[in-house]
Amino acid sequence: MSKPRNATKPASASPAATPPSAKQDYRVLVTGWVAGRRAEEGDILRLTETEARYEAVEPAKDVDAE
Repeated sequence: MSKPRNATKPASASPAATPPSAKQDYRVLVTGWVAGRRAEEGDILRLTETEARYEAVEPAKDVDAE
């Protein structure tokens, strides 16, 4: 019996890579709706990278380092 044509090798997970669904802390830059919820400027929200990509936020850990 042969393998199906669309069979692929399982992806090896890199321990240093952050999965796209992992939530991280982001600081809200402007008061308003962020990822479907109301947030004030300066609030810290836990968002996935995909959610944060289209919002007015910045990574919170980068801001604290300044």
